[in-house]
Amino acid sequence: METSTCTDASGLAVLDPWYLRRCLALVAGFGVGTIDQIALAPQGSRHWALRLGALMCKVVIIDEAHAYELFQQNLLGAAVEWLAEGGASLVVLSATLPRSIRNELTAAWRRGLGKTGDDDATQGPIMVVDRNGRLHRGGPLPEDPETPKLLTNIELTQDPGERDLVAGLLDQARNGGCVVVRSTRVDPCRSRYREAVRLARSSGWRPDEILILHGMLLPRHRLLLETRLADLLGPGPEGRRNPDRPHRLLVFATGVIEQSLDLDFDHGVTDLCPIDVAVQYRGRIHRHAVNNPHRIAWCRKPRLTMLWQQDSDGLPVVEPPDPAAGRPTGTYDGLMYAPYVLAASWHALMQRRDKDGVVRLQTPRDSAWALESVYGDPIQDAGAVQKLLDRTHTAYQDALADEALQAEARMFRPYTRRRRTPVATYDLASGHHQGDGDSGGVPGIAAVSRLGEESVDCLILYKQPDGTITYDHQGLLKADLGQRSPGRNVTVYRRQQKDLLANTLAIPTRWWNSQRGLQPVTDWPTHPQPALRNKPVILIAPDGTCLSGPTGRLRYDHTTGLERIRPPLFRNTPKYPR
Repeated sequence: METSTCTDASGLAVLDPWYLRRCLALVAGFGVGTIDQIALAPQGSRHWALRLGALMCKVVIIDEAHAYELFQQNLLGAAVEWLAEGGASLVVLSATLPRSIRNELTAAWRRGLGKTGDDDATQGPIMVVDRNGRLHRGGPLPEDPETPKLLTNIELTQDPGERDLVAGLLDQARNGGCVVVRSTRVDPCRSRYREAVRLARSSGWRPDEILILHGMLLPRHRLLLETRLADLLGPGPEGRRNPDRPHRLLVFATGVIEQSLDLDFDHGVTDLCPIDVAVQYRGRIHRHAVNNPHRIAWCRKPRLTMLWQQDSDGLPVVEPPDPAAGRPTGTYDGLMYAPYVLAASWHALMQRRDKDGVVRLQTPRDSAWALESVYGDPIQDAGAVQKLLDRTHTAYQDALADEALQAEARMFRPYTRRRRTPVATYDLASGHHQGDGDSGGVPGIAAVSRLGEESVDCLILYKQPDGTITYDHQGLLKADLGQRSPGRNVTVYRRQQKDLLANTLAIPTRWWNSQRGLQPVTDWPTHPQPALRNKPVILIAPDGTCLSGPTGRLRYDHTTGLERIRPPLFRNTPKYPR
C-alpha cells in the first residue's frame, strides 16, 4: 500500500488521516513508536498479523536497546527472527549493550535468515550482519587517536542525608556551576528539591535557580520544563556557546534526565545505580566541549559523585526492606534495580579506585569492562561483599528465569526449533485470552509488551471556581471536551487528542493496593462530556486540591507533580461516631 501524506497550515508533511484509524498506523511507510509495538508483534493477540506484517520489508531502527528488561529482550529476539525472515533491515543502537544480548540478537537475526555465517574477526564498535549471515565489524577503535575520548572521575561517597547533601551543593555552586542530582525514585527527588527551595534564600539562591524534573509531571508541564532546560543548557547556535547558559543552576531529576535531552551540566550527583546507567548519565556531564573553557574551577574536570548508603557491616544497602527475612530496613531503590546489579556495580567501581579513591572511567575504552564486570560471569572472590553478591545473584537469576519463561510462553517464532519448518497456523491462533495487545486478556496469557508495574492512564484536568474545565491551572486553556472525529475535521481532532494526552498521566496500580489506597476507579464520578466518557478522570482545583476522582487522596502541583496524600491510620477510632 502506498503511503499518503498531506500538508498542514505550516507547510509540513503530515500523515494522511486514513492512518489515524485504529490498527492502521503501522502500515504507513514511515513512523515513530515505542519498543512496545515490536515486543507485541511476535505474540498472539488480536491484529497480531497486521502488526507483524506491517514491519516486514521495512528498515526498522531500535534505539537505546540496552534499556529493555529481559522479558522485552527475549520478545525482541523473536521479532528479529520474523524481521529477518520477512525481508526487513534492522538497525540496533546502543552505547551500553552487554555482549550476551548483542550475541543473542545476532543469533536471532541469523536464525531468521536461515544462515549461520562466519565471523571475520574484524574489530570495531559497529557490527554488520549481511544477508548471508556473515558478521564483520568496523568503526573507530578505542585506541585510535582520532576516536573521541570522554574521561569521567567517579567518586563513591556515603550519602550524607538529604539536608547535608542539599546544603553542600548550594554552598559548592554558590559562585557558579550547573549541577544535576539524579534520584532513582520520585519521592527522594521531590524531597531533595523541597529542601533546596527551603534553604535557597538563606544560601543566597533564588528559587527560580532550582528546578525539578521527573515522570509524575503531566506531559504538558514536563514538556515546558524540558524546553526550558534545553534553552538554558542545550547547545548554542551553530556549535557556539549557548548565550543563555546560566551562571549557576541546580536541577533535581530522576532517570528522565537521560532520555533524549541534549543537556550539558558541569557536575552530576546520582544515587547508587547500575554501572551502565552511570555511563549513560555521564553523557549529561561536560557534554558540550565549547563550554569547557568557561567552567568554574571546582567543576573544571568532569566529575560524577555516586552516593551509597552503608549498612552495619560497611556494605552497600541495595535490598528493599523485608521484615520476614530479618531485614526491617533497606532501600526501595532495590525495587527499581536488581539488588545484585547495584551491589556488583558498587563492587566493580570500588575495585577500580586509584590511590586517591577516584574511579577514572574513560569511554569508549572502558565501556566493555564496565558492562562485563557486572553483566558477565558472576563475581567471585570478592571478600566481605561476596555473601551479599551470592545472595542477591540467586534472586537475580530467579527473576531473570521467570521473565524468560513468561516471554517463552507468549511468543512465537517463524520456524520450529527442532527442524526448520514453518510454524503451524494453529500455533499462531489467538483469541479473547490473549487480548488486544497490552489490553484485555487473561493474566499470564495476555499479550503484554513489558512486565513492569501496571498502571492506569488517568486524565487530569483543572476545574476553575466558575466550573469551567481547563487544561492549565491558570484557566487560560479551556478544555475541548466535545465529540471530535478525524473524518469530519482532522485538524480539530488532532488538536483535541494532543491536548488530552498532554494531560494524561500513568498512575501505578500499587496506589490502589493498600489499606489506605485510592478509591476504585469504578467509584469515581462519571462525566457527561463526550471526550470524558469511559476515561478515569481526576478534576483538581487551581491550587492542586483533588475535587473529583480519588477525592482527598491526591494532590497535583504543576512544579512538583502528582503525589499521594496518605491519611493516618486511627487504631483507637470509636466503633460508632459520637
